[in-house]
Amino acid sequence: VEAARDRHLAHYAPLPLRARGGLSNTIGRNVAWLEQCARDRDNFRLAFEWAVERSAVDAAVELFSGMGMYWLFLGATEQGERWADAALEMARGLELERRLPVLDIASEFPRFGGDVRRALEIKHEALALYRERGDLRGTANSLDDVGWTYAAMDDYRAAWAAIAEARAIHERDRDTL
Repeated sequence: VEAARDRHLAHYAPLPLRARGGLSNTIGRNVAWLEQCARDRDNFRLAFEWAVERSAVDAAVELFSGMGMYWLFLGATEQGERWADAALEMARGLELERRLPVLDIASEFPRFGGDVRRALEIKHEALALYRERGDLRGTANSLDDVGWTYAAMDDYRAAWAAIAEARAIHERDRDTL
């Protein structure tokens, strides 16, 4: 049984992220991605649960990175947050390149689920890592997310400061972004 579950995981782990790569401003591509996720949702869920049970970090992170946006599109914040919690825990030891997308997606579930303080904690962690890495685009995008999260908390002074810093980075480094 374990060998079959391992093969199932190996087959399904890369699919949602590969399909998500097709997300664009083209509605047809996005609909195709959503349809694939809906069609294989149970397989993705089983594969993710097995990845977590087996401590298969790469597969779990890959599945979450692909399916996280699906759960957000559906408004399924409870399901997404369960996946996010597991993915965040598993991603702790990963290199920044693999960890940052998990943080970016995971922070949206508590934000849309009403726990904006938790969302802000995750967003600040991502922001610090983008700054540490010297990633201007990531820093600016993260600052923008932080700003909108502060706005959701009615802290408009902090929101304005974060968004203004993001805008300044975009304007100053337009050619390198």
